[in-house]
Amino acid sequence: MQDNQLQNAFQSTMQPFIKLVQANMAVLTKFSVPPDAIPMPAAGGPIQQMQQNQEALSKLMQSTAMLQLMQGLARNYTEFMSEFAQTSTALLSQGQEAMVKQTREATGKMAEASQAQMRHVRAAAA
Repeated sequence: MQDNQLQNAFQSTMQPFIKLVQANMAVLTKFSVPPDAIPMPAAGGPIQQMQQNQEALSKLMQSTAMLQLMQGLARNYTEFMSEFAQTSTALLSQGQEAMVKQTREATGKMAEASQAQMRHVRAAAA
């Protein structure tokens, strides 16, 4: 039973991380461009290629696709933080409940042992 509870706690702890990875992969997949759609750099020297790369990067940074990517990632991390906080709070609550339960059980066992010891002492004294 204890192992099952531990496994459930581990799975619920990992769930926000798994959902974050899946959501980020979906956003990045939407943003990615197939390799055959990328224009090949024109023949030229390294300076021309560097200028072309800078222009392409500048256009990319100004595009709505980049804005959508950044918004998607920000949304994913916001949802992750919310879910992670909820999961952590639930785990702390469960941990506190388990501590209270164990304390009550230990107190009950100590009381039973004390009563049994008192009965044994009284029986010996009589």
